[in-house]
Amino acid sequence: MNVLDGLARDETFPDAEIPAGIRLKIASSLEVQENLTKNPKDYWIINVLSAQEEEAIVPHAIKLIRSGYPAYITTADVNGKDWMRLRVGFYGQKEVADREGKKLMEILGFKDIWTTKVGDIERGEFGGY
Repeated sequence: MNVLDGLARDETFPDAEIPAGIRLKIASSLEVQENLTKNPKDYWIINVLSAQEEEAIVPHAIKLIRSGYPAYITTADVNGKDWMRLRVGFYGQKEVADREGKKLMEILGFKDIWTTKVGDIERGEFGGY
């Protein structure tokens, strides 16, 4: 995380090479499908932050990952504009997600975090890891 955190957060960030020595685990499609099958279908997620610039989201994502949270970034089209959403999930009960959301607000110093039930497409894309 320290190495990734040290990368410049400008327009080159999405295309930056991963520094030597960094190990990333990428789940196979079979592993993803097995994980999705064995877990409940209904999940709740915490929407931490929505922004149009990566610079506004990436530092918070790194902080959450360092704190042990399964954070991910997804995209959404809102009224014809592209938005990125920093989310943490997945929780089997809304009450659990709400409690964790309060913890995230303290960690990040935010006042507005909300929970929602995740859709099938997002669950399929991020929920199998």
